[in-house]
Amino acid sequence: MLPGQLNDALRGFFNRHIRGLLDAHIWSSAGTAVVSMNAFSAFRLAGGWWCRTNNALLLMAGVALI
Repeated sequence: MLPGQLNDALRGFFNRHIRGLLDAHIWSSAGTAVVSMNAFSAFRLAGGWWCRTNNALLLMAGVALI
């Protein structure tokens, strides 16, 4: 096998398999991010008061550390 043929074979393998895996990984990561954002929004709506109280406590703790 000539070096050029080997290079073409590797490039073809990369294009077929690895890019497909990368695309699948990117889309699944994007889907996970969207789902977690939706869950976070729902959590904020459901527990808005608790979140505000918690944020105030975290803010006071942060100020106390400074």
